[in-house]
Amino acid sequence: MPDWMPSWGTTALISIVTSLLTLIVSGRYILPLLEVRNRRFQAKMQAREKFQANMLTVLSAATRLLAAPVPREATDTVRSALREERIRWRAQIDEATKYLADHFEQVIFAYAGSRIPELAVRYSGNARMVWISDRTRTAS
Repeated sequence: MPDWMPSWGTTALISIVTSLLTLIVSGRYILPLLEVRNRRFQAKMQAREKFQANMLTVLSAATRLLAAPVPREATDTVRSALREERIRWRAQIDEATKYLADHFEQVIFAYAGSRIPELAVRYSGNARMVWISDRTRTAS
């Protein structure tokens, strides 16, 4: 180092250069990798949330269908209202099972590395197939 620079100046200069190089390298190479990782993580969490929401929709709408039969002794107005509600709940199940069957690959991505993806995919397929089957739907 030059004779005119104090000894602490050399230390300061080395630390400044090291900081600048670290900033350049991290900004150029590390930050883009972290951004990609963040996007993947967000997509994974959104897929989980969507899957769980649709599973819950199937479960709750099916429970409502079973818990709210149309009683024969009810008035025409009540029977009509209950039938409309049941139609709406069936539409919710239909939409949720369509989503589950059409987007099972996102579930595999979201739950990679365990037995959960296999169970989730099987659940998605079975829920849709049962829903579109010609089994009778009972209201008891």
